[in-house]
Amino acid sequence: MGRQIHGIVLILLSICEVWMCYQVLYRTVLEKEHLRKWQKVLIWGNITVLGILMGINRKIIFFSTLMFAFSILVTWLCALGVERKNVLIKLQIIILYYTIFALLDFFFGFISMEVIGQRFFDDIYKFSQSIVQCVLYLISRVCIAVLLMKWDHHGWYRKDDRNVLVWLCIGGVALLRIYQKILGNMALGSILMRGWAAAVSMVLVAVLTSGVFIVSYHFKMLKKENEMLLNLEEMSKNHVKDLEQMIEKNRILTHDMKNHLIVLQEYGKKEKWDLLMSYLNEISDDLYWVTKATWTQVEILDMLLNQKKMKAESKGIAFHIKASTIGEVSITDTEICSLFGNLLDNAIEACEKIQYKKRWIEIRIMRKSKMLYITIANSIEEFPLVQEGKLITGKKEKQRHGYGLKSVQHVVRKYRGDFEYQICEKEFIVTVKFWKL
Repeated sequence: MGRQIHGIVLILLSICEVWMCYQVLYRTVLEKEHLRKWQKVLIWGNITVLGILMGINRKIIFFSTLMFAFSILVTWLCALGVERKNVLIKLQIIILYYTIFALLDFFFGFISMEVIGQRFFDDIYKFSQSIVQCVLYLISRVCIAVLLMKWDHHGWYRKDDRNVLVWLCIGGVALLRIYQKILGNMALGSILMRGWAAAVSMVLVAVLTSGVFIVSYHFKMLKKENEMLLNLEEMSKNHVKDLEQMIEKNRILTHDMKNHLIVLQEYGKKEKWDLLMSYLNEISDDLYWVTKATWTQVEILDMLLNQKKMKAESKGIAFHIKASTIGEVSITDTEICSLFGNLLDNAIEACEKIQYKKRWIEIRIMRKSKMLYITIANSIEEFPLVQEGKLITGKKEKQRHGYGLKSVQHVVRKYRGDFEYQICEKEFIVTVKFWKL
């Protein structure tokens, strides 16, 4: 293979490797849709320049620890230049990415030992000009590319995964160091060349590590899911209990209505207008409970909106509802209570903190075909707490009180919806979108 063509192929494969690193970052911690022009230029500059340097280095030696560390550092600094958030998480993802790539190269390197034997040193390990080296690198990159094509989910990373990433990075780098020494000693003839044995050991280590990781991660997720569902059920019961109390009060008032009418009729006959007006004022607050407005034609939701409206107005909070008829939805009554109940409770609590400004809550519910749009806006005295782009509870017992927002997000994720929020100077807006409900 021509020397120049060999070098160009190595450079192109290395550029592809760095480009795929950014595809991983886009699927985890970088928002590709919001990148500005200068940020895109910076990224492509990093991809091109680093890819060229890596390709040149691979013409000299199969794997360089110095180049490995340099690639991680440069990619990390560039990612930070694009967006200065999730500093350590980005570093961990980049380390893990390049480590997996290097281990794959080692794996196919060990296999190639069994194919080409003693020619491994000249054809692959050092100052290579052979097509075999290019094919080896190509196979690794095709494997990663296939995985990326099958992995099309953005935002899989959660804060709870941080410790897992740390241990994966430590374990991966330790394995890389071990197999680098084994590969180097085999290539130099210091130890017997047993490529198959080394490759099989890598597979066994990978399977064992993956098994432990999957089992522990699955157990952790099941534990969290169970805890979430228990809290979701408890909060839903509280919302349903409030609705049942409202219904029971309505029944009592409806039953007593005939007695109220008799009293009013007697006052009217005797022209005791002062007593009649006094009696009307006395029962007017209770009569308000009997009047039940209908907005969405979803019984449980309309009942909940009525209950929250009365609760808000009793605290001096203006409560406005603009809604269209929703009709049948696949979301359960319990989930409706959890979704709307928690969002409205948060809005009411935020308004209660306001001392001198106008308190108000505005709800918009709109249905178009199978899509459902929900917007809840409320006045605020102070900005909600936000950590790493996520809302967190401001209450003292965070472990106990943080489940309202988690329950809302659980429902949204279950039906593949979107949860967004916007903080303005005097208002807080939450938007929930369900695309197929």
